[in-house]
Amino acid sequence: MNETPLVLSDFAEIFVRDNFCSLVHHQKGNIEILHPSEAFILSLLDGTMTQKDLVPVFSETYGVSMDIAVSTIQTVMRKLGHFLVRPEDARLRGRYDPQDFLFPGFLKQPNLDKPLSKPQMLGLALTARCNFRCRYCSLGLPDIPQENMDRDLALRLIDEAAALGVVHVSFGGWEPLLHPDICEIVAAITIRGMALLFSTNGSLLSERMVAELAGAGLKGVQVSIDAPAARMHHYITRSRNTFGKVISGINRLKDRGIWIKTRSVITSVNLSGVPSLIDMLAGMGVDQITLGPQHKGSCDADWKMRAGMLDPAEHESLRAMVGEKTAQYPDREIIYGDPEISWEGPDDVVFCGHPAEGMMVATNGDILPCEFIYDKDLLLGNVRELRLEDIWLGPDHRRFLEKALNRESIDADCSRCDKLEDCHTGCFNLSMIETGNYFSRDPRCPGPDRMKRMRA
Repeated sequence: MNETPLVLSDFAEIFVRDNFCSLVHHQKGNIEILHPSEAFILSLLDGTMTQKDLVPVFSETYGVSMDIAVSTIQTVMRKLGHFLVRPEDARLRGRYDPQDFLFPGFLKQPNLDKPLSKPQMLGLALTARCNFRCRYCSLGLPDIPQENMDRDLALRLIDEAAALGVVHVSFGGWEPLLHPDICEIVAAITIRGMALLFSTNGSLLSERMVAELAGAGLKGVQVSIDAPAARMHHYITRSRNTFGKVISGINRLKDRGIWIKTRSVITSVNLSGVPSLIDMLAGMGVDQITLGPQHKGSCDADWKMRAGMLDPAEHESLRAMVGEKTAQYPDREIIYGDPEISWEGPDDVVFCGHPAEGMMVATNGDILPCEFIYDKDLLLGNVRELRLEDIWLGPDHRRFLEKALNRESIDADCSRCDKLEDCHTGCFNLSMIETGNYFSRDPRCPGPDRMKRMRA
């Protein structure tokens, strides 16, 4: 076990709910739904206790063996380590009383057939427009309304979300800086203490925009950048004279002390530029550099995989490049991420928690299962007609969630799998791409028979 003392980051915050806890990171825009015992472990980390020190405390408190305590603590550290820092990197310690988390809670992720008692996430598609036309982008769903979300509607939804107990807000996959009231909307979120996941292509981060966003309380930004040079950048984004603007925008964010994550989509077109891209971003002081292959993304069953998808050898090459640069820059967080990687073990199942944990609102007020799915048959209501709370507790929402556990109507493989209550058929989006059915077996899943053999 790691014997280095750790402490919860100053930017991380735990919220107690009815029978569970939420953990958010206000810089990174991350959220985790926690069992109360996980929050109990985090509350003990005061900068002096090591993982080894936690074992007897957890064992005695929960009446479990030392072996179970060790396994539980190691699992929590793997899951939540990115919320922790060294003691010298934090000012706030001992913020939480461990007694506050000693209450009954769920023992695993909540089932999709019933939502959490309080929604924890709100996704707002402030606009369905973007000034880039990236070759890999899969957000070009034809039925998404193209207008900006009305300012008053956005502010009303933020009020309703805060009253419901939402702790995390994200903007859809389009370009939020195109919304004329973006800074006012950001301020409305941050002043209510909610974490914000803010993603942008970076080309509109002017000096004035960055100053206003910082003044609105923005603590972290994700910037998309896929190439280390202008020519390749302009080819991928199908834009002109924007590379320099993106680089300047990142530098302005850095000057304002805003935490920066970059996200790079790698295809066969820009694979060779990955080492130079990482060198450039690390040299600019980017806090987290995330790279991953192009993925399918769109829920449109007729969507064709765009040219440039990496083959298996190229995947391995990308992993190797990222591994080498991670060793070269130990002070930078460099991550290889592939959302479509096959499940390699019985515990690798993917749980689509979004419909059970939060709501995604389109520009016209429609509630979507996720930002990739705009199917009129799956809409859960419209916030111009109903309050968020009424939709969250309404019959359409519950019926949608129940479909994933109806063994008579879902994929035959899923219906006979004992992991169904853990994965709920996996990602609805990818299933739709492969089969035309949202509730068929996730294409990454090896199937129930192989899952049983892996567990044997």
